Amino acid sequence: MDKKPIEDKKKMLEDLEEKSLIYRLKRWEKNILNYLRRFFFKDEKMKQHMRKMEEQKQYFDEKIKKENNNFDRESKEIEQEKKRELNLIEEKKNNTIKNNTQKYNDIILYLEKIKNDKEKLIEFFNNYNNLF
Repeated sequence: MDKKPIEDKKKMLEDLEEKSLIYRLKRWEKNILNYLRRFFFKDEKMKQHMRKMEEQKQYFDEKIKKENNNFDRESKEIEQEKKRELNLIEEKKNNTIKNNTQKYNDIILYLEKIKNDKEKLIEFFNNYNNLF
């Protein structure tokens, strides 16, 4: 019965030691980072470099914004052009269908008129290309 509490105590001690070590490492890390931060930001060249980097970042952000605007504008223009072309194609197709339908109807009407007259039928088939 005495062994179990001793095992628990031993495990708890190991956990505490591990936590203590982690705590010391974190503290050390924090101190080093603070030191490095102060060191780099005190340096005037580093400050100039940081300013220059910020200016470049702003410049490139503006360029990217302009490019995005141009891309959007051009993509809209292309979409509109595509719609216009599709509408023109559709309109030409409809006109062609309409014209062909009209021609065929005219031919059929003409053939209906001359169906009993053999001479006109012969003349029609001989001169078919010239008539239409």
